Amino acid sequence: MQKIKEAEVLDDVSKGFQAFILAEMDRRFTPVEDVQPIALATVLDPRFKKLYFSSPAAFAKAANFIAREVKEAMTSEAAEAAQQVDECRKNSGAGDSLWSDHDELVARSIAASVDDFGVVYPLELRQYLAKPISPSNEDPLVLWEGMKHEFPHLYKLQSRYLPMLGTSVASERLFSKAGLIVTDLTSRLTPEHVSQRLFLATVSPELWRESST
Repeated sequence: MQKIKEAEVLDDVSKGFQAFILAEMDRRFTPVEDVQPIALATVLDPRFKKLYFSSPAAFAKAANFIAREVKEAMTSEAAEAAQQVDECRKNSGAGDSLWSDHDELVARSIAASVDDFGVVYPLELRQYLAKPISPSNEDPLVLWEGMKHEFPHLYKLQSRYLPMLGTSVASERLFSKAGLIVTDLTSRLTPEHVSQRLFLATVSPELWRESST
């Protein structure tokens, strides 16, 4: 009977701590879809894309930002290609060499991709969003290494935002520490005290040594 009561108390502590964590997440991150770095990282994560956006407007805002970044990169590349063609023509004199024709074809190809700007999203972004969602157990950074030639502009963009999303390793480690703190012997701890103990448990030994000197 005593064990049943202890289990009930422990369960109450767990529920209280869960409610405390959810309340803190709501306070810090709601509405999370409007936090631009997180929204961009979510869209650029092949495991998520627009899957968890509850607001179409929030997804459109993030996707439009990505589209503008891609278009700006492509416009810059087109300008550089045109400049290279002009330099090749000047260096070749008459401009009728085989490689001059090749360079001009390259410039036209890049310009043709820029003409796609009339569409809301550039082709590269549309093709990325149309691909199937990747398995949740895959590493998004590894997935992007395999897609960098297929989506070169998005690959550069994801390297700026995707690392912000992080992984679940830190949270899993935190919950593991919480399991060591909330035991039968500490069942009367309040959620606030559990939070404080978790914070103290994450302080590095170096900081502890510095604070004691």
